[in-house]
Amino acid sequence: MIRDSLRAGRAGPSPLRIGVVATDPRLRGFYRALAVSSRPGGAGEPLRSTVAAATVGRNGRLSVIDRDDGRWSTVFVDSVAAARALDNLDLLVVDLPVGDADAVSEVGVPTVVVARDPADPAVVRLARRMPAFGYDWVLSDSVRADVAPLGGWTQSAGDGGTRIGVLPVECPALCADAGLFWADISTLARLGRRSAYVSTLLAQVFGLFHDLVGLAMPVSVHDRLAGVPLRERIGALARAARVVADGELRADWLPMVEVELAGMLQALDAAERELPPPHGAPPATKAQALPEAAADVLDAGKDALLVARTAALARMYTEYLRDSVPAVRVTSLGALATCRPADVAILLGAPPTWGRWVYRSRVARQFVVLAYTPEASNGNLPAPHRSRGDGPFDEVAVVADAVRMQKAAGLRLSLPRQRNRAWTAVRMGSVQDGATAPDEVGELGLDDVGLIVARPPEVPPGLWDGKGWTAQLEPRGATGSVDEQADAGGTDVVAGLRVLFDDGSWAWLRADSPVWRWRSHARRTEPVDAGRIAVGDELVFIDGDAHKTLLAKILEVAEDVPELAVAGTWVAHWRTALARAHARCGSYASLARQLAAHGCTVQTQTVRLWCIGVTLGPEDPTDLRRLGLLLNDDALTTRYEAVWRAMQTLRHAHVRLGRRLAALTRSLGPAGSRGALPADEVLDAASGLTAADVETAVVVLTVARIEPAPAVPALMTGPRRPADEPADSFHLSVSEEIR
Repeated sequence: MIRDSLRAGRAGPSPLRIGVVATDPRLRGFYRALAVSSRPGGAGEPLRSTVAAATVGRNGRLSVIDRDDGRWSTVFVDSVAAARALDNLDLLVVDLPVGDADAVSEVGVPTVVVARDPADPAVVRLARRMPAFGYDWVLSDSVRADVAPLGGWTQSAGDGGTRIGVLPVECPALCADAGLFWADISTLARLGRRSAYVSTLLAQVFGLFHDLVGLAMPVSVHDRLAGVPLRERIGALARAARVVADGELRADWLPMVEVELAGMLQALDAAERELPPPHGAPPATKAQALPEAAADVLDAGKDALLVARTAALARMYTEYLRDSVPAVRVTSLGALATCRPADVAILLGAPPTWGRWVYRSRVARQFVVLAYTPEASNGNLPAPHRSRGDGPFDEVAVVADAVRMQKAAGLRLSLPRQRNRAWTAVRMGSVQDGATAPDEVGELGLDDVGLIVARPPEVPPGLWDGKGWTAQLEPRGATGSVDEQADAGGTDVVAGLRVLFDDGSWAWLRADSPVWRWRSHARRTEPVDAGRIAVGDELVFIDGDAHKTLLAKILEVAEDVPELAVAGTWVAHWRTALARAHARCGSYASLARQLAAHGCTVQTQTVRLWCIGVTLGPEDPTDLRRLGLLLNDDALTTRYEAVWRAMQTLRHAHVRLGRRLAALTRSLGPAGSRGALPADEVLDAASGLTAADVETAVVVLTVARIEPAPAVPALMTGPRRPADEPADSFHLSVSEEIR
């Protein structure tokens, strides 16, 4: 390519073809936004103009950005199977996590696997199946974890290495209830494995557990900033459990975990009601530990970065620390890729399995992890595998075992012999001494029997089968989170429909909630309550959800664009508050009347358009404050001007992206389902979002049959379900629960 370019005097297309398997759209967007410039900061030529980027659409057709001649150099797919279906690949790059990562060994072309976590079970299995070598920068930097007394970890590690300090927080009462939950959740998952409803409930339960264990602000402050009190979320789960059909789950196991979660919350409340510990005494809660830990970092003249689990929590901690330690930057696990590195990163607890790679993210030279422990620390880390035992939950042991497992797995992959064997395989096509992993390393913290991988410390006992989770209680991707913000009204039982489609799939729909109906003759979509659809109608599913709005999709995109991320979280808070208000009032008319009592002058139809996401929000910023007064939501009441400014920032993106996303829904969705797909185009240069990205998210299905469902949990409505998934039955003993 270079020789031809020098001869012709201009850049030409590359003859090589590279396949990239990635489920994170930000990676595709980052590549597509790359440009080559003759000088730093100057206008550049997009790399995709020479190394054309393509995406495989839902119908299997290649869609190439800005061209329709079919020539491409780099193709993005979301599975290894899709990559194998392509011909003449010269190189395959797989960015984990990927659902079918084990199929990499069958591709037959040189492959680069990008793994943020060397202890990722997929990486461990691949290293045992095929010659593999992994470069591990952490090993060369002498990563080490140890117990760090408050204020003692701000000094340099002394060897230039990355130091992971664990700040123990002794709270026996919380650890006792958390330990019971940790032991019981696997039985719940086993008993409810055949019920999609129970599985959905358990994902919310597990998210609530993480919220309680990772809470590093007073409970009252969290409830004020989140808008949905923790006690209310626990109560909502209890109400949801009452309609579970299985008697044993409904009467015994679900109430048991409800009591355990309530006990954890009570332990936090009790610790906060006690007098603050004297200076120098260990903190009783993470809420007491965080301000002092952050102040110590800043007093040492270092840059501090707080890493929250989700974007919504990051916004809350930004508000919480604004007055006490405003110099602390706040981000979320999903936004680390675009975050400026810091001297010290503060984690609010042991990250979930999908976020464990943060230890090796190089976002900071030193980490401090706030971790609960049932007993006073003796200054040393717990013995290996302590996290696997019964008894009280020990978060310090979970962190210690996770770091040990990562380091051992990285050592295994980076041995010189591994490098030599992998290089031989690339040159010769095979190795003579087999493809199993070497045994030079002693105790690695990994199970070497067959392809079985030991249970990660972040997974409760009984929920790991040697290859992965037995129940999907955590998100599948590395950038999302289950139950990031409680869905007000999501645990209500509502009047609904069971709608079957012409391809055999089906969905529960809430009768009074809008869906997007495609009008083929008018060539446009329209929002319509699900109760008004008929057989033969075409419904638009966005990301597999009939109730998902275009605004929700845009907010999802905004979270991946640094310039829009903060605005997106504020608008998401506004929309959560709207949902809570509508659930409380029971109707749009009632909500409009209650807002009018606070001075709001908009009509009921306008309030409805806010709630269903057709419009972004009010033109009058004081309407935000009025909703805050109605809900006693401190964030909206006191910060309504900031919310409105964020809304205005996003409004421009909403207009720009919304028109094009709506056009895609009108054209690419139906056209893609019929095999006619135009050339790909970049929708947003900042995020690299393209038409093909959205096309894969849009599905249009024809209604084949409609079955009335007098009572369905709202939690279950919207998602498209496969034909072979049985419909849940629900236990209804109190008709008043049906809204």
